[in-house]
Amino acid sequence: MSRLFYAGWLLLALLMFVVALFFVLANQSLVSVNFLAPGFIIEARLGVLLLLIFIAGALLGAMTGFGIRALLKIVRPRA
Repeated sequence: MSRLFYAGWLLLALLMFVVALFFVLANQSLVSVNFLAPGFIIEARLGVLLLLIFIAGALLGAMTGFGIRALLKIVRPRA
């Protein structure tokens, strides 16, 4: 029963993420992000920035969680 309970929570979290993603992607206004470097301003849609930050965070989390060697073993074909 506990596995079904955890699967339900994961499904609910995934559903909330998809709904939030649709709301963000529906926003067509441009957002400018100003980093503290001169002339380094990024202007993009909010949905694009959200997806880029999500992908970067997922990659960073995978590298720290699994390690680079384990991730390279997944990508490399076996000899």
